[in-house]
Amino acid sequence: MKANTKSVSVTRPGITAATLKANGIEYLDTVMELMEYGFKDPGTVIPHRKFPGGETIIDGENPYARNRLAKPQGKKKYHQNYGTTTHAYIPVGLPQHEVAALVIVEGEFKAMSLVEAGIPAVGMSGFYGYRYGKDKENAGQMVSELVAVLAVLKPKTILFLGDNDTALNFQFADAAVGFAKLVPKCTVTLPRIPLNMPKGIDDVRENLGGKFDAFWKSIVADAIPVKGTDDRAELAEKMLRRELDHIRQADEQPRQECYQKLAKLSSFYKKAERNRFVKIAQELGITTADFDQLLKAAFDKRSEEDKKKAGRSVPTPYPPSTPPPATSSMPATPIAPAKMVTWPRITNALDIINDTSIKLPPQLVEGLIHKGTKTVIGGCSKIGKTNIGLDLAFSVNAGVPFWGRKSKATKVLFINFEIQAPFMQQRLTDMRKAKGLFDAPLPDVWSLRGYYPSAEELVAELLTVISKSEYGLIIIDPIYKLLGGLDESCGWQVNLISNQLDQVCMNTGAAVVYTAHFPKGDNSNKGHMDRISGSGVFGRDPDSIITVTDLDYPDRRAFAIEATLRNFTPMKSFAVESKYPIMVLNSDLNPNKLKTSGRKALCSVADVTALLEKPMRSTEWMMSAKKKFGVSDGTYYRLRREALSADMVEMKDKLYRLPKNESAKPEKKAKSGKKKK
Repeated sequence: MKANTKSVSVTRPGITAATLKANGIEYLDTVMELMEYGFKDPGTVIPHRKFPGGETIIDGENPYARNRLAKPQGKKKYHQNYGTTTHAYIPVGLPQHEVAALVIVEGEFKAMSLVEAGIPAVGMSGFYGYRYGKDKENAGQMVSELVAVLAVLKPKTILFLGDNDTALNFQFADAAVGFAKLVPKCTVTLPRIPLNMPKGIDDVRENLGGKFDAFWKSIVADAIPVKGTDDRAELAEKMLRRELDHIRQADEQPRQECYQKLAKLSSFYKKAERNRFVKIAQELGITTADFDQLLKAAFDKRSEEDKKKAGRSVPTPYPPSTPPPATSSMPATPIAPAKMVTWPRITNALDIINDTSIKLPPQLVEGLIHKGTKTVIGGCSKIGKTNIGLDLAFSVNAGVPFWGRKSKATKVLFINFEIQAPFMQQRLTDMRKAKGLFDAPLPDVWSLRGYYPSAEELVAELLTVISKSEYGLIIIDPIYKLLGGLDESCGWQVNLISNQLDQVCMNTGAAVVYTAHFPKGDNSNKGHMDRISGSGVFGRDPDSIITVTDLDYPDRRAFAIEATLRNFTPMKSFAVESKYPIMVLNSDLNPNKLKTSGRKALCSVADVTALLEKPMRSTEWMMSAKKKFGVSDGTYYRLRREALSADMVEMKDKLYRLPKNESAKPEKKAKSGKKKK
């Protein structure tokens, strides 16, 4: 892709071009520029800085920034890289001395506009952007940048500011009380932009011009105080009552939109609290019947939104007291997962030991896979995982050996996300011929290439089209197609997929086998479970973990099969050789002779660091490394990350440079155990 040489100037309401430039705000649309931040889509990039000092924050492998997308993706206007944490935004020009009051506002540009107006402000990425998310170890704690700002500025009052519609947003009152709880020694107030004013504070500043100062003083004086012990519903009602006249005076369409937002806001509260907002609706002239309709629409919309969020709505297994649906030889009867009505009781170990109703599930593949369990088959890209899955499907469906191990005949479903119809037809033909199964029953295939369901959507559809006990084995190839917008490196997000697969096992009784890929590069120096790409959940959650790794035999395609088995005795690794379309056992090969990359490092961290004879932007530094050493993009980013971690380089104002005090480096090495010369 050629670099786009066009120049797009960034303009924002209520902010001068000089302030945007000082804050490093740029529109980026070339591959090389976007790569510096790890972005793919063009947009206005907002780099974040530490406080005090102003150094660029490094989060993961890249400088941390948020990208205001040139083309919003649905409701998504801003993007930050997966795996990065929450950061507060510190505008250039924020005082570094004590102040009487500080504004915490949603949005970087709004914070910039306020600081330009002489009002100390810090930006948040959202109403809850002042704290770390639930998936972090420090969940609920205040973000580090905001902690640093409060320690230096020591404000007596903090103004928690939103847009003009926050009185109709459930989250704002909830977030305001949560924030006040974190700063009990400060007075927290909620200044209000009226509904009949422009949306954000930067828009208001642009609109009012010289009259903005007077407006700001008036909303600060009229701000609602909030404490960490306040009732959220009561606070929401108090904010809303200040807007009733503006709602009444609005034109028909915006007034109806306010009614809908009021219904949505009230839908988040319990019935007793909801009566507050029902009363407000009556005061606005909305009939009980009309508000009930609005409320129903709000609940329906929230339900639809929840369904679209991967893994949020998890089907539950049949409770012990509920019999499964009856089965017959008739066409598949949809399985409707029942709601969990009771928790299982706590049972004494002796009772479990003496329970004769508990039976071991049958082994679908001897010593390898039990019915009703989960198995992962991991390997490098194009190593032959699909054919291994098809071999397993044909073997178990016909009850013939798989890799020399007995199998129990049971019906198999192979879910294909990758192979197009003509090529799948060829593979199935070749597999039947190679295994000689011309008169044996063959597995079912569900081809879903071109479909992009979440794990939840796939499971929901699967449980409606198959009957309970119809299949004893279900194979999914490959699992990453179920990621959707999830991050395969994030444990809790991958766990959502794993939980859905559990539902398949529990509701159908089938074993679930899925294929997963290795990351690029040399994986021979890793433990076999750690070779699978992404979160460790992929490589540890399944009951049977099987990996296929290249062996170092240049004249043949040979692989080591290694397995970690939760429910079987340990299995020794063995070697197989590819004889398309199957892999056959070969005892003459050494399964420990793993193939390594064998490549000599092109350069070291010190070599790349030495190129910084002058401060450079990331792209300039990378091009220098490519020209001198021929490194790939990935190698450059790895070496850059190692240099930053070792304090061999520093970054400020998007420029990488050698530390001013280089004498500290030998001292650091000395502490690590090496003798100083």
